[in-house]
Amino acid sequence: MKATIDRFEGKFAVLELENGQIQNIARSLLPPCAREGDVLDIVDGFFHLDSCETKKTKEEIEKLMEEVWSSDSD
Repeated sequence: MKATIDRFEGKFAVLELENGQIQNIARSLLPPCAREGDVLDIVDGFFHLDSCETKKTKEEIEKLMEEVWSSDSD
């Protein structure tokens, strides 16, 4: 299963699972370098960064933002 780190709230991370559910987990369970917006693979209860999926998602968001901003200036 995949999840995206939505945000950090103190000692907890708020994850959005691929099925749309929101789950709070202890921040200490994540890799130390995990950041908001990172995509995680959840395997056997362990969280692993998926850097390829994170990069792909960020590129998609940037493309959408460019489209929104360019349509505003028309």
